[in-house]
Amino acid sequence: ESKTKYPLDGAVEITVKPARAAAFPLLLRVPAWTSRYTAVVNGQTYAGKPGEFLTIDRTWYPGDVVNIDMDMTVQTVAGAPTYGQSVAIQRGPQVLALEESLNPGLPGFDTAGPRSKDVRVRDASDRLPVTWLGKQAYAVDGNDDRTLLLVPFADARSYRVWLQRPEVGKP
Repeated sequence: ESKTKYPLDGAVEITVKPARAAAFPLLLRVPAWTSRYTAVVNGQTYAGKPGEFLTIDRTWYPGDVVNIDMDMTVQTVAGAPTYGQSVAIQRGPQVLALEESLNPGLPGFDTAGPRSKDVRVRDASDRLPVTWLGKQAYAVDGNDDRTLLLVPFADARSYRVWLQRPEVGKP
């Protein structure tokens, strides 16, 4: 049984429920995109490696709990070769999109992009209109000193995924 708010955050709680105590390996997939993945069982911490499986081989008892914590790592994805002057922003498993309706008055929707390669996102879900169906929004410092509001691609309606690469257009 699992409990999670994923992908809002990287916490997952798994309750193991064998009929009786049993020794077996539990394999957990560690996403390639995360920079940190830990699982804690009865006070023992196991560290996972991105892109691999984490195996926890032990005797499991009914009700044992595995608490997983993974970083929802933010990274830029290069658009080359098709979109060579662009990057996409990924947070955990989600690609984020610049939603036009949430960025009114943005000059140059086609030329908007992050201010630097080291993109940091801030929770901006409180800036979503009450009529917005999604629950996630993230603020990013833009290349024109404005804050850009991004949402998961799956929630976007009128959007851009490929944003201007930070060094484009700078002397």
